Amino acid sequence: ILTHAFHGGVNSGAEDDYAAIITAKRRGITIDLGFEGISHTNLNVLKNAIDAGILPDVIGTDITKYSVCTLGGRYGMTMVMSIVKTLGMIEKEIFKAVTSAPARALGKDAQWGHIKTGRCADIAVLDYGDDGFNLTDCFGNNIKSDKGYKCALTVVDGRIIYR
Repeated sequence: ILTHAFHGGVNSGAEDDYAAIITAKRRGITIDLGFEGISHTNLNVLKNAIDAGILPDVIGTDITKYSVCTLGGRYGMTMVMSIVKTLGMIEKEIFKAVTSAPARALGKDAQWGHIKTGRCADIAVLDYGDDGFNLTDCFGNNIKSDKGYKCALTVVDGRIIYR
């Protein structure tokens, strides 16, 4: 698994017009967004990759103690999903990248990642609506939207844990 593939600067995925990322994907390497707030993703690098059809296989938040406690701001899976949707990634690919693809990358695709009889079923019900955001990455690139995902309901082990 390669994370932070869409960061800016030296050795970024964009340095060779994404050839290294394309080659890695062909060789079976899982490409993880590893967003981590504003530090490990250059929004322009990610936007150009999405426009070229070079998508992250897995959308991870990569939330750390540093990002949450020191940098502050909004973090989380729904935020990262909102960002990639705003940048042009389609919902089918977004939901695959947060469900079945991570399960496969972890070797748990027989148990996780799909709603099916006999499988673990932790479920999040999301709403895409008036949950906008305005974010500037550490390279000065800004993204904003009036819309975003928010969690309406979470079920774990058959119990509602958030509503």
